[in-house]
Amino acid sequence: MRYVFGECELDTERHELRRQGQVVALEPLALRVLTYFVQHPGQAVAKGDLFQAFWPGVAEESYKEYLLRNCLTKIRQAVGDAGTPRAVLDTVRRYGYRFTAEVTVLPPASRPADALGSADDQGFPGVGSDAPSAALPDAVVRCPQCQTPTLATRLFCTACGQVLARACPQCGARNDPTARFCGGCGHAVTVPTAPDPASGPALPPFPVAGVPSLAEAERRQLTVLFCDLVDSTRLARQLDPEDWRDVVQAYQQTCAAVIQRFDGYIAQYLGDGLLVYFGYPQAHEDDAQRAVRTGLGVVEAMGTLNTTLVRDHGVRLAVRVGIHTGLVVVGTMGGGDRRERLALGATPNLAPTDVVTCRT
Repeated sequence: MRYVFGECELDTERHELRRQGQVVALEPLALRVLTYFVQHPGQAVAKGDLFQAFWPGVAEESYKEYLLRNCLTKIRQAVGDAGTPRAVLDTVRRYGYRFTAEVTVLPPASRPADALGSADDQGFPGVGSDAPSAALPDAVVRCPQCQTPTLATRLFCTACGQVLARACPQCGARNDPTARFCGGCGHAVTVPTAPDPASGPALPPFPVAGVPSLAEAERRQLTVLFCDLVDSTRLARQLDPEDWRDVVQAYQQTCAAVIQRFDGYIAQYLGDGLLVYFGYPQAHEDDAQRAVRTGLGVVEAMGTLNTTLVRDHGVRLAVRVGIHTGLVVVGTMGGGDRRERLALGATPNLAPTDVVTCRT
């Protein structure tokens, strides 16, 4: 169908998002998440439901939070959603998110009748012959076992429990239940099984293909960027804890969008600080330059963010950015239920000491 909200139009048949009549580039996973919200306007959607629908193979909560925040940032940028409260996609504290814009549903663009087929051919009940039955190709699927129509956002049949599709933990693309590799990114897609108690805790999949085994450690030339907020203690005391959380989340999302643009990897969220690697897991010949551009981009993005924060919370953020390059050893650290990949050596320790305070 076509869904109109604000200055945007979402066409699920053509898999297009248009804003003010112009097509907006939005990756498939973000487009599917937006479609989910548009099809449930006004409803508060729990984060747990989004995790289950789009990232069922990811075990680590913090990683799922990162993926969801990253996806929502892209959606908000695509639809021009700025400010708090949001004009389109709002945060429901301690629960999830709500699509707040008024949605108008339009029929799909006309297509040749022979390309559409009959309602019976498409398998969507309740669609008349004069209505395009291909209007819901990504909204409803039929269970291969009992033929019950089920929302395409569901991974299992709601009538018999049959597996309908498997979401790739790497890119979120949906695949046939028998698929061994993702058709969207080539990542291995395996059938979830119960973990072996003797094998230790399950670890989340790493967000970039080609990462060495968790048991391995490797020596790398790495550029480390460290970024944190100036005078965050005073700001935390000045604001209500929930408002401070909103401010920090907005800051983290803004930084993450810039970091992703230059293919950096956020190794850790340290309160109001971010530890970012350039050169691992994916190495580039210009990692040091990417780090510098990221630092400049974060400073520039703070100016835009401060316009909103001053209006909504009466605060203005300043950041400190430190960058250092050198040899490190990257491997898995920690134990029990908490294990993470960290770079060890002088470089990660020197980056926070090389900070430059930037105010906008």
